[in-house]
Amino acid sequence: MTNIKTNKQIIDEEAGLMIKIDKTLKEMMEEKPESRWDPNYWHPKYDFIIKKISPKFRLNKLSELIKQENIVQGDIPRKQRGEEFVDESNYKIIEGNSFLFTGIDYLKCKSILQKHFKRLMRTTPKKGDILFVRSGSIGKVVSISKDLLNYVISGHVNRVFELKQANSFYITIFLLSKFGQAQLEKQQRGVAVVEINFNEFRRIIIPILPDKIQNHIEQEYLKMSKFHDKTMEAKKKGDEKGYKENLEIAEKMLRDLIEKTEQVIRGEKDDVI
Repeated sequence: MTNIKTNKQIIDEEAGLMIKIDKTLKEMMEEKPESRWDPNYWHPKYDFIIKKISPKFRLNKLSELIKQENIVQGDIPRKQRGEEFVDESNYKIIEGNSFLFTGIDYLKCKSILQKHFKRLMRTTPKKGDILFVRSGSIGKVVSISKDLLNYVISGHVNRVFELKQANSFYITIFLLSKFGQAQLEKQQRGVAVVEINFNEFRRIIIPILPDKIQNHIEQEYLKMSKFHDKTMEAKKKGDEKGYKENLEIAEKMLRDLIEKTEQVIRGEKDDVI
């Protein structure tokens, strides 16, 4: 049923749509300095999703939690003429297709030469870092549960580290939630290949949950990660049954954690445990 609000907004609660008719072009441009003329960015469904966040939580943009220099982008190892990449080495690169819902599929990571690894060492993921796909499959996000000292990331992936006043595992769960996925979709740009740059990523709005809840989210994510690691061990051994069983457990644990976090964010639940 459609209701007419006094603030000149027409809201369809059932469909989750809101049509704004109270903003001038000047106000829209001030809200988005870089200007976005694609209509999808201005779709009212994104504002409607943010309004579902409980008012008891303070809202911050990621720019207030992540310094510009604490987001780094990987690169593509470039071989010289006549140079061959090795099939097996201790040095690996994480690409967009290495992402599973529950973590990194290490067996999909390609081997690279040591000199290429050294050039990209600034992107080596450490425990607590966030990795997200910046072009192509926008919306893929994982938290790193252990140091990956022999790994670097490709040019389609970004590494986020050393957050301020926020637990990185909570940020990952938020980005995987309906609230986060909607904002990643809103901020992405492009036609043939969509992408999201540092500034667009840092515009995402995050509700600041109490430290106790954020720490509980980390604990639950790390529990899930143990089953993700068992999944990778089974895959490496060629144990198809073990791979499927552990992956199903990890996926269910992660979906449950995301759902509980969404309930907390909407004010329907006090904690995730």
